[in-house]
Amino acid sequence: MRISHKLAVTHGLMSLLLVGLVYTAKLVIDRIDADFDTISDETFLIIEELDNFRAAGLRIVSATNEYAFILSTSTDEPNPNGLNTEPASVETEFSEDDELEELAEGIEAFTESFARYSQLVAGQSSDGAYYQDDIGTAGAALISSSSWMRLTA
Repeated sequence: MRISHKLAVTHGLMSLLLVGLVYTAKLVIDRIDADFDTISDETFLIIEELDNFRAAGLRIVSATNEYAFILSTSTDEPNPNGLNTEPASVETEFSEDDELEELAEGIEAFTESFARYSQLVAGQSSDGAYYQDDIGTAGAALISSSSWMRLTA
C-alpha cells in the first residue's frame, strides 16, 4: 500500500473519530442542559413561593401593627405611652375593619402559599421537608402572635 493511501485512511479514521467525539459531546451537553432547565424551573418556582411567603408575612405584620396603632390612638382612656387619647371616629372604625380585612387576606395568602410550597417540595430531598417544617412552624407562630396582639390591643 502506498504512503498516500495510508495517510488518507488515517485521516479518514481520525475524522470519523472526531465526528463521533463531537456527536457524543453534543448529546452530553444537551442532557446536561435539559437537567439544568428542569432543576432551575423547579428552583425558581420554590423561590417564587418563598417570596410569596415573605409578602404575605409582611402583610400580616403590617396589618397587625396598623390595627394595634389604630386601637391605641382611638381609646377614651389615657394611654401610658402618651399616645393620642381622642375618642374613636367613624373613619377610624372603618380603618379598623380595613386592617382586619387586610390581615385576613394576608393569612389566607400565607396559607395558600404554604400549600403550594408543600406541593413543590414534596418530591424534593429531605432538606425541603426540613425547611417545610420550619416554615410551617414559623408561620403558625406569626399567625398566633398576630391573633394574640389583636386580642390584647
